[in-house]
This record gives sequence, C-alpha cells and structure tokens, in this order.
Amino acid sequence: MMASTSGQLVVTPTASTSTQQLMAKEIVDKEVEIERLQSQLRRCYSRMESRQVQYDEEVNAFRRESEEAKTQLTRLKARLSELESECGLYREKASAVEAARSSAIASSLEKIAAQALKVDAATKLRSGSATPRGDGISLFATGSSDFLGELGDFKDIPSTPRTGVSLSNLPYGVPKSRSTNQLAGSRVTGKDQLSASSSQMIRKQLAGILECRLLAKCLKDTASKAISDDAPSVNRLLGIRSDSMSESEPEPLIVDPNPMTLNAAERYLKKGVEDLMRLEKDLNSLREKFVEYYQKKIADELKEDEACRIQ
Repeated sequence: MMASTSGQLVVTPTASTSTQQLMAKEIVDKEVEIERLQSQLRRCYSRMESRQVQYDEEVNAFRRESEEAKTQLTRLKARLSELESECGLYREKASAVEAARSSAIASSLEKIAAQALKVDAATKLRSGSATPRGDGISLFATGSSDFLGELGDFKDIPSTPRTGVSLSNLPYGVPKSRSTNQLAGSRVTGKDQLSASSSQMIRKQLAGILECRLLAKCLKDTASKAISDDAPSVNRLLGIRSDSMSESEPEPLIVDPNPMTLNAAERYLKKGVEDLMRLEKDLNSLREKFVEYYQKKIADELKEDEACRIQ
C-alpha cells in the first residue's frame, strides 16, 4: 500500500494480508454500527409516531371538551339570564308584598292604639260617672214603649205608696231570701202592679241579659284557654251552665206568670243594669285578650321579617 501525492489511499497488490483483514473488519464494524443506528432511528420514528397519535387523540379530546364546555357555558349564560329575570320579578313582588304588609301592620297598630285610647277614655268616663250608662238602660226601652208609658203614669201619682225596699238600700244582686218572685206574689193594690204583658217583657229582657252574660263568660274563658294553648272546658265551649260556676256568674231566672209590682220591676231593672255592666266588663276583657294576642303576633311577625332581611 502506497500513498499518492493527491492524498488518496491506493491499494496495491503488494499490500499485506493483515492490512486487508484490518480494513475488512473495520468495514464490518461500520456496517454493524450503521445497522444499530438505523434500528435506533426506526425505534425513535416509531415512538414519535405513537406519540404523535397520542398527541392527536389528546388534542381532539381537548377540542371536543372545549366545544362541550363552550356549549354548556352558553346554556348556563342563557339560564343565568332567565334566573336574573325571574329574580327581578320576585324582588318586585316581594317588595310590593312587603310594602303592603308593612302598611297593613302599621294600619292595624294604629287602629289598635286608637281603639285602646277610645276604650280607656270610655272606661275613665264610666268610672267617673255616678249613674249607670244611659245606653244600658235604653236596652230595656227597645220595643217596650207601652211599658215606659205605664211607668210614667205611675210616677205621676204622688200618693202612690212605695212599700218594700228602696233602690238606694238594695244590696248588690238579688238576695235569694227576698226574691222578686216573693214580692210579686204579695198582696198589693192594682195601682202598684204592672200589666201582665209589661211584666212578661221585663222578665224576658232580664232572661236574655242573663243568657248573654253566660255566653260572654263562656266565650271569655274559652278564648283565654285558646290563647294560652290550653284545652277548653266542654261546658264552656258549648255555652252550658255548670255547677262549678261562681256566684258572680248569672243565675237562672225563675219564670213567674204573675204581674209584678213596681218594687219588683225596679229590682228587675236594677239587676238588668248590673248584669249589663258585668256583661260589658266580660266583653271588654275578651277584647283586651285579643288585642294582647294580636299585638304579640304582629311583633313576632315583624321579628321574623327582620331576621329574614338580615339573612
């Protein structure tokens, strides 16, 4: 083997066998290296292709998810707009209802306060008056003009003797030992007696007053039990007189068909006025219980509304 002037290696037949073997070995090694590198390159290409496929799949999945998210976002925006519109309508309705409710509550409180003032004023007037109320006595005059005319005729007789107990000395209520029925049965002159129709009218009026007193008492007790969440008495609920009623409650009126005397009529009238005053007291007590109940109820509703606003 000789080197030429151009720098090229020229193999001559004179080259040794060992040199040729060395060159052949190098060529084989180079070919093996080339094969190894080509194999690695193919594996790299294969991995790149699989990664490209995986990447394409991930990109496509992401694009699909993005499209779905955009579609869902569009639906959510539309639903949000609908909810905002509904919320605006509900707010307007709630504001209108709240304004109407506040106005109604304020009006109710004003009416309750005004009514309480009127009742207090009327109570003070009645407590400062020395005579019974005229409207209580006027109840006896309704539908009984003939009876009043007869009473006027009796009052015009100056010499009419007034036997028995006077009105100023009468005790509270009608004692059982000196009942009107005993007075009505005593012997009196014709001028001291009322007509049978007038006597019957007075007895009916007094019986009606007693019945009203009984019903008012039962109603007051039943309302008290209901407001305090207690079980009412069956007799009270049905308005039935029971043996457990106190002496201050109305007693049954004994029916007497005989004409009554003037003294008996006065006693009946006095008892009727007293029963009317007790009836008015019971009704006023019932009204006060309802006023207290509704004041508490309105106050509780205002507290609940305030708690709702805070939340």
